[in-house]
Amino acid sequence: MDISIYGEDYYEKMMLEYEGKIIYQGYIDDFVTSEKGNLELKLNYDSNKNQSIILKKMKDKIVFVPNVEICFSSEYNYEIMMISIKEFEDLWIKMKYNPSNDLELICEITNEDILLMWLLTSGYRNDNTSINIYIEELKENCIGTSNEEIQIEEVFDKVLYAKSHFTECIYEDIGEKIYLYLDNGVEWNALTKGTDNNLYLNIKYNIMIKL
Repeated sequence: MDISIYGEDYYEKMMLEYEGKIIYQGYIDDFVTSEKGNLELKLNYDSNKNQSIILKKMKDKIVFVPNVEICFSSEYNYEIMMISIKEFEDLWIKMKYNPSNDLELICEITNEDILLMWLLTSGYRNDNTSINIYIEELKENCIGTSNEEIQIEEVFDKVLYAKSHFTECIYEDIGEKIYLYLDNGVEWNALTKGTDNNLYLNIKYNIMIKL
């Protein structure tokens, strides 16, 4: 993550790049909020439109999680991002904030957070506010899989079950990639069939969640 600070005093601005892409450019004071209890960032991807994400901890990393209140909007832009604790501390120090205080505001990632991240990698948006409705509509938009033995109905039944039950997170990327084909032409790299014959949701950075 590359950080550039410019300007003076209350008018300080920042350009933040992640994997070579600008994810924020604007006033530092507009970048962070914790009004609703979570530590929230307002990314803008070098545009004039803010995209709210929530910071969550996953072991020794900090993950950018979609804001469930708005993430199904057709205008919501989301990319999975993950930084180290040190990168977070470096960013906060450059913004002249106290990283220790704000680290306490970052909650542990939940199973539903990870599922939400996975769902949004499909690129599908339906301008809804309910994750259950989103899942049902996404299922209806899936027209096939790269492995005929994998049934779409079965996959999404397991997804709905996993949303409310603990499932195992693993950090290996092994097995057969399973693509779900959407009716808009997208080939979604959604699943892995592991060597144990179980299905795993593909997230990113070799993070998978067992169905």
